[in-house]
Amino acid sequence: MEEHIYKEGYRVIYGSSENSTVIARDLLQTFKNYQVDGYILAPTAGLDDDINQLVKEGYPVVVFDRASPDLQCSKVLVDNFRGSETAVLHLIDNGFRNIAMVTLAAGQDQMNERVNGYHAALQKHGLPAILKEIIYNEDPHKTIQNLKSLLKCKKDIDAIFFATNYLALSGLQALKESGLIITRDIGVAVFDDINNFALFNPAITAVAQPIKEIGLRVTKILLEELQDNHIIDSQNILLKTKLIIRDSSARLLV
Repeated sequence: MEEHIYKEGYRVIYGSSENSTVIARDLLQTFKNYQVDGYILAPTAGLDDDINQLVKEGYPVVVFDRASPDLQCSKVLVDNFRGSETAVLHLIDNGFRNIAMVTLAAGQDQMNERVNGYHAALQKHGLPAILKEIIYNEDPHKTIQNLKSLLKCKKDIDAIFFATNYLALSGLQALKESGLIITRDIGVAVFDDINNFALFNPAITAVAQPIKEIGLRVTKILLEELQDNHIIDSQNILLKTKLIIRDSSARLLV
């Protein structure tokens, strides 16, 4: 985003809400005090009224990553449902039948869509769902212990689909500490690829989001709204994900 905005003579002021609505509101007020020209937001839950108020006041606003239907602004999102469904169907095609999903108990729209995709894939094949929710910002050590407990209680789990890459990192540690070996004992797939997943042994299958395209689309829309004094219609863009198949989702060795 910065790369493209800089070329047009604008500068970026950045802040992280840490998924807190209180912090997000403070940041929005701070930005308003700095008289920013427009907003690019990955909104927290409960921020819809604040965002819609910015739009009513005439500010160009574009949201990405997550959004509710009630937002009255442009949105650049990825197809979380299809991305998740595709990954789980891939695991099923490779012979996995007891697939657990580890996700966040955050109630975020994009997480809900990933869970919905997981359920849809299982329902197509009449397979049981094993859903484990982790509290957002939970201490990683606690997450590891929770996942170890899951593996101990559900010994028939033969694959795990992680809803985020950072949950996967805790999950891989839990597998290691549980003595489970990927490709021998269990399969793994993750939503949201990172470069390091290709370097793991075995390499980790992951759903890749079109990060560069998200940045391009978001900045393009914002710049258009700035140049047209916010009179263009809101845009709703849904981008496709791509499943990067690596060794972690291969059929288990027998």
